[in-house]
Amino acid sequence: MGWMASWDVTQATLVAQLLYASPFWRGFINAEHTNRLQSILNRAIYLSYLPHDFKSLDELLDSADY
Repeated sequence: MGWMASWDVTQATLVAQLLYASPFWRGFINAEHTNRLQSILNRAIYLSYLPHDFKSLDELLDSADY
């Protein structure tokens, strides 16, 4: 049960910070920046702070745009 709580906390903090104002800044970042942000998510997944089937950065940004 503890890992689910860490998933919730990570989504409420890390993911929320990554997506803050993303519809605005998404058009200004290049592939290098996208890869860096994705690597942050990958690291959180690797450390089990997020589930292994968590969405990619592009999927998260698409849903934030929608």
